[in-house]
Amino acid sequence: MKYLLLSLVSLSALAQDPYRLVMVADPQSRGRAEEYKNYMLTKPPFNQLGNQMEIVITEMSDSDLSCANDMPTSPRIIRCNTNKLNQRKRELGGHHVVAFTNNATGGAGGQHAIASVDYPLNTMMHEMMHMYGLADEYCYTGSEIQEYCNPPRRAPNVAMIAPNPPFANKGEAFAKHGDKIGWSGEIHAPTPITQGTEVLGTPSGNYGESAGLYEGGHCTNKTALREKIYRPYQNSIMKTLSVDTIQPFYQARILEAMEAARGRRFEARPVRNTTVSWPQMLSEPEETTETTEVQTEEIICPPLLDPTTGETSNAESLQVDMDYIFNKFFKPKKKSVRPENGQ
Repeated sequence: MKYLLLSLVSLSALAQDPYRLVMVADPQSRGRAEEYKNYMLTKPPFNQLGNQMEIVITEMSDSDLSCANDMPTSPRIIRCNTNKLNQRKRELGGHHVVAFTNNATGGAGGQHAIASVDYPLNTMMHEMMHMYGLADEYCYTGSEIQEYCNPPRRAPNVAMIAPNPPFANKGEAFAKHGDKIGWSGEIHAPTPITQGTEVLGTPSGNYGESAGLYEGGHCTNKTALREKIYRPYQNSIMKTLSVDTIQPFYQARILEAMEAARGRRFEARPVRNTTVSWPQMLSEPEETTETTEVQTEEIICPPLLDPTTGETSNAESLQVDMDYIFNKFFKPKKKSVRPENGQ
């Protein structure tokens, strides 16, 4: 009976509760916020959600927003008035809030995303991906290591692994360390994750849209770190602003965080075809006559972006089934409480 009732619920009715992103700007930054909104709506997954997402731009005075560079250990980090941002988010029924400022320089990500108007436009995208739970993939140095690597922060796009060679083949490497690689399903079958039998990690190369296992990430330069840091892609917007693509693995994490903040899944969630995940690879025969040569050059991991601040969380995917929707729309028992900021 309940499934019959559920069939009467139209998609338009379900879409009346969209994910709402609130963009706060000081008076001098309003134009930048409008520019970024247009840019954001050209990027997946945001451009695939239609009326299930709303972006609201609102102004706030310089004094209320109170943005400043006041972290000596990270001079380009911006901090704004968190209470005022949260208040404006609640007033406008938002799920996340971001801020543009003309009164500081740099950016920050965590509970909120912040970017200055003098930084590249996609700086805000990088900071928003922190807000959605992803970590930096460039290497911190000096005071940044002290600030952010005690202990290193864990995130879906960072794998911390103490390699255990030898690796006879790719399947053995996955058998030993696959449970530590959160993006294993994005690594296509032809993409190597070892170099010879002793080195774990994908060598530099062109592997199309496939993810890999690239050594180097936020806390790589921390001394006495037992594990090595690995990232999914050779280059991404989490490593350098010269990359403007949001890879499929990041799209999925963004959607999960948006759904967690919204309180339920998107009704028309973009469908992705995952190729081969690592458990399947274990049963596939691998060629043993050819091995990937060890990459002898030094792994370069320059600090291409400034670090971000604030706590991040790995937003858990909400598994909403028919019973949930039935109870929500036809048998409401109590007022549901929407999680804030994907936490």
